[in-house]
Amino acid sequence: KIAVIHQELSKAEVTKLTSEVFYELLAIQQYEQLYQQADSAYQKLQKLAEVRLKTGESSMLEKASAQNQLLQIDTKLKNLWVQKALRQQQLSFLLNTDDIFQPVAESFVATVKMADTISWVNHPLIKIQQQEEKLAQSQTALEKAKLLPEFNVGYNNTTLRDGVNFTPSDRFQSVQLSLSIPLLGGSQRNKVKSAKAYEAYRKAETAQVTQQLSTQLKSVYQQYQQQRVLVQNLKSNGLATANAITNTLNLQLKNGQINYLEWTMLNNESIAIKESYFEAIRQ
Repeated sequence: KIAVIHQELSKAEVTKLTSEVFYELLAIQQYEQLYQQADSAYQKLQKLAEVRLKTGESSMLEKASAQNQLLQIDTKLKNLWVQKALRQQQLSFLLNTDDIFQPVAESFVATVKMADTISWVNHPLIKIQQQEEKLAQSQTALEKAKLLPEFNVGYNNTTLRDGVNFTPSDRFQSVQLSLSIPLLGGSQRNKVKSAKAYEAYRKAETAQVTQQLSTQLKSVYQQYQQQRVLVQNLKSNGLATANAITNTLNLQLKNGQINYLEWTMLNNESIAIKESYFEAIRQ
């Protein structure tokens, strides 16, 4: 029974790890899309900087800045691809397959519901403790039974052949009754006390594990709720600001309202806001 419950626990742990890797890959996809868009924007900026440098409209500083931004984005993408390959290998391992998967979901933000009391009471960790408690109860009952009188009943059905007085059809039956009463039960009583003490320990252990698991679940869910509020705020306010910056940057640059270095600073600010949003989701 305990071995089966341990299998349930292992299955639950694998499911948890699989879910974590799945959503980690979804987040990596968002980072990848963000950096690829940034790379494309800085590629265009570099070309414009080169043209402006040739025509004498700018100094070497603009071109160097664009090249530096491209290098940073390229480094981020390469590191991201290493993480992506690692997570894909982990996902394949957890799913026990050689196939490489690309996760697809309606949203890369996981939705979590607080488990009710019935659900978490059936957690494998609690089941293991409950099973250990039952074994301790059985052991106590067994040790108590050894103090009880023992009744033995024997029944015999035989024949006797002597060729003179008895024939094979003559049957002889006998019944034997015996009663065994423990006279010196001190040692056995100590075993009963020990079994009771262990049973009490197992009950206390079950209660403690149940309380710990309940506390941990409530704490984790509270942290999730707090992080969810942070994500919502970043989505409603931060992303709105980042998108507004991105949408107006090129127009302002074209109209001469900002220069290339200002464009770079504001674009990096927009990228940083989106990175904060993705990072908050990953927590």
